[in-house]
Amino acid sequence: MIGMEKAWYIDLEKQEWVKRITAPSFKPDNEDVFEQYTDGTLHNYYGTIWQRKILPWNITYRLLKIFNRFRLHIMFPIKKEMFDLKSITESTVSVSSKFEDILAKGYVNDVHSELMPDGNVMLELLVEEGDHGDEDGFGVEPDIWANGIMGKDGKMLKLFGI
Repeated sequence: MIGMEKAWYIDLEKQEWVKRITAPSFKPDNEDVFEQYTDGTLHNYYGTIWQRKILPWNITYRLLKIFNRFRLHIMFPIKKEMFDLKSITESTVSVSSKFEDILAKGYVNDVHSELMPDGNVMLELLVEEGDHGDEDGFGVEPDIWANGIMGKDGKMLKLFGI
């Protein structure tokens, strides 16, 4: 059909650019090969891939499987039911406030994701960035992360908790 372009993620495994990138000889560098082939949805920099648009879970999961040698940061829709509320409310007031901000937004721009050996996906989202301290290194506070596990089917197997 005229004017109907094939979506970039259809038959992804068969596309030449994907075969080149997933070949053992490919060396990740600052060449942004993803952006040009994915309509700007994916961006890479030295072996890390950022997903710039929310995609259906089945497509995100395929990306994780295909590009498993890269670190993939995904845009991720968030709902209250995905969190272990007890671990959030027992945290500091600032964490509870950040959590409310995340829920109000409805998605997170940068969720670290990792395909686990069992095929499920470990998800980590930054709830609060720590303090980097002064020039002498005093006053350093760690970042606060919420971790969860998503199944292949897109269902939360372990709720996000602190």
